[in-house]
Amino acid sequence: MADVTVSTLPGSNYQYAMRSVVFTNRDTGYYFYIGSGNDFDYHKTTDGGKTWGSGVDIFTGTVIGCDVWYDQWTSGDTGRIIHMWYFDTSADTVTYRQLNTVTDTLSTAVNVFVGGSAVGGRGVFVSGTKASGGNLYCCFDIDGGTEKGFYRSVDNGATWTARTDPVEATLDQALLFPANAADSQDIWLLYDDDSATELTVQTYDDSGNSFSESAALTFDNDPNNAVGQYGFSGSIRHSDGHLIFAFFNAYDAVGEDFLCYDWDGSTATALTALTTDIDDMYYPSVYLNQDQPDYIYIAYIGKSDGLETLGTTNSVYYALSKNRGVTWTMDTAYSASSTDYRHTWAPLNGERFLVLFLDISAVDTLTNNDNSKEFGFTGLNNFQSGSATGVGNTGIISVAERVR
Repeated sequence: MADVTVSTLPGSNYQYAMRSVVFTNRDTGYYFYIGSGNDFDYHKTTDGGKTWGSGVDIFTGTVIGCDVWYDQWTSGDTGRIIHMWYFDTSADTVTYRQLNTVTDTLSTAVNVFVGGSAVGGRGVFVSGTKASGGNLYCCFDIDGGTEKGFYRSVDNGATWTARTDPVEATLDQALLFPANAADSQDIWLLYDDDSATELTVQTYDDSGNSFSESAALTFDNDPNNAVGQYGFSGSIRHSDGHLIFAFFNAYDAVGEDFLCYDWDGSTATALTALTTDIDDMYYPSVYLNQDQPDYIYIAYIGKSDGLETLGTTNSVYYALSKNRGVTWTMDTAYSASSTDYRHTWAPLNGERFLVLFLDISAVDTLTNNDNSKEFGFTGLNNFQSGSATGVGNTGIISVAERVR
């Protein structure tokens, strides 16, 4: 079926949007993005991504970085808040805001960090998360290494204080996740060390205000702005608290591998490689269906035979492992067409696996509801009829379900 347009004419800084898609149930979803004029906006769907409402403005300015975290992406959290971090060149400020998905109301914006400059470029980023103990964290680099930092809030985002800064150099980037640790306020950073061409998991010890680091994995992304952003992605598996992360160890290069790892808090265990020595693939997004803890979904761009041309003519696909990364089914088509697609954005978990992607030449953000996947309990109102016959509960029970 045809791909669906979610938004048109995204801002020139679209590539700095890290995690961007949240589904609060199988039908209700949000897409956060840097829109026309580089404002920070969101679209909402109430029919599983078939149609999307008009853009809602979160901040008007020149945004050059954003990230979101949904309460229920944190193990054991039943909250309904989407936490948002973004920064801009108009105020040179890292800002935090909440969206209450029950009422669709925005909280008052709060400054995390007030700087003196903010610029675009391959290395700028902002990322945030919520620990299982409730603390909020934000890590950022807003102008190529000059103004960077790591901040914590212990009062639900009302105030923020500086903590030890893990960002080492100009082009480094990080994604934040809650840690599965004895201290429920500890977190993990999936850290891109650009100068060392390494990807590591850093553990932040909240009580000690210090970091420790895993063994390094080779990771060499493209330094070009827009093109080489975010060749890595991850999600927390709630059944055991592990971080499942995937990455391409190079950008469109001979010898490029598509890899997936399981981080248990002390060791990153290699799962079966999705591809080995295949180029013209990139932009992974990891999704975990928490009701099926053995399943791992990873969206990406470029077919695993290496015959498409990344950035020119390629399609969007996903891989699925039903046994925690022992074997993979590759190249299930997600987009209905092929063109110069770039980037994928998917929720980390929830009742719908749905992927958004950018058409560079048409300057549109697209998705495909027909190729998305629904999960979760089906309510009784989805049943057309139910009947039981026989005596003493020994008869036959017949239930007919409506196909959605």
